[in-house]
Order: sequence, then C-alpha cells, then structure tokens
Amino acid sequence: MSDMVNNPKHYQLPELNVEVIDVRSSLLKTIPANTSYEAVTSWSESWTYLTRMWGKNGLEDAKKAKFYLERMINIMENQNGQ
Repeated sequence: MSDMVNNPKHYQLPELNVEVIDVRSSLLKTIPANTSYEAVTSWSESWTYLTRMWGKNGLEDAKKAKFYLERMINIMENQNGQ
C-alpha cells in the first residue's frame, strides 16, 4: 500500500531515484533573487502539475500547468513593462 501523504507515487521519479519535491527545491535555488513571489509560486505550481500529470490527472493537470505558466508570464511581463 502506498503512502499518499509522505510518498505518493505520482510525485516519484524512480528512474532517477528522486522525488519531485527534491528536484523542485534544487531548481528554486537557481531563481534570481529579484524574481517576485507571485512569479515563483506560479512557476512552482506549473512545474508540479507537469511533473505529476502522467501519474495522476493527465490532461487536467496539463491545463492547470498551462494556467499557471501563463500567469507567470503575465506577471513577468508586467514587471518588465512589456
């Protein structure tokens, strides 16, 4: 029986022997310090939905990822005056 709280299958990357949360944590360290909280949050949500989509909700998660990615792009464009 899988542990859906501490070790859900849809957040595992067994080929790499890592979990999505660990990869995301590493990637967050590469984001420039001046990036807004809202942009980072939207990126993180998008990335999470994309990485779990095949093991959980498929197309629905892809659409949620697209929503958050578009939100991040809008935030970044507004911050850059575009």
